[in-house]
Amino acid sequence: MAALVLLEKARENERNAPAAPVIDETHDALFGSQTEATPSAPAPRRVNVHEMTLEDIVGDVTSMSADTSATGAAEPAGIDPNFKSEGLERLREREAAAKQEEAEKDAVSDDVEARLSAWRLRKEGNIRALLSSLDMILWPELSWANVGLHELVQPSQVKMKYMKAVNKVHPDKMSNATVEQKLLASGVFYTLNMAYDAFRAQNGL
Repeated sequence: MAALVLLEKARENERNAPAAPVIDETHDALFGSQTEATPSAPAPRRVNVHEMTLEDIVGDVTSMSADTSATGAAEPAGIDPNFKSEGLERLREREAAAKQEEAEKDAVSDDVEARLSAWRLRKEGNIRALLSSLDMILWPELSWANVGLHELVQPSQVKMKYMKAVNKVHPDKMSNATVEQKLLASGVFYTLNMAYDAFRAQNGL
C-alpha cells in the first residue's frame, strides 16, 4: 500500500514539473540562434612584403627583439641587434653620396662641356685628328703619351691607338676619378667611338 502511495506522488510530481524548452532547429537555421554568440578572435593582419620599406623591416626586427627581451624568451638565432642602426646608416650614406655627386656634376658640367667642345672643334668624326690631340683634354694621371699624325697613317695603326685611348677612358677604369674627370672621360669615350665607327665604315673594316 505504501508503495502505491509513493508511486502516485511521483506521477503527480512529474505532471506538475515545468516543461523543458523545445529547441526549434528549423527556426535557428532560418533566423539564427537566440543565444548570444561568442565573439571570434580578430583575424591576423596580412602583410604584403612587396610594399614593405627598409624601415618597416628593421622596425619589425626591433619589435621582435623587444618582445623577446620583455618575456625572457631567447632571441631568434641570426638576428643582429645592430641591424637597424647599421642598415639605416648605410642607406643614408649612399643617399648623401648620390646627392653630393649630382651637385658636383651640376657645378662642373658647363666647364666640362666647354673643354670637350674645344677638343672636338673641326675634328668631330676625324679619328686621326682626335687621337693626335688627346693630350689637350686628358689629365696627367692617365699617363697618355701624345700621338703624332705620322703614327696614324695605316688603318692598323689607327686601330691600335684607338684601342689604347678608349681603354684609358673606359668607365670601368674611372672608379677613383673625380666627378669632373668622369664626365670628361665619358665625353671622350663617346666621341672616339663615334669617330672610329665612321672610320671603319669608310675603310670597309
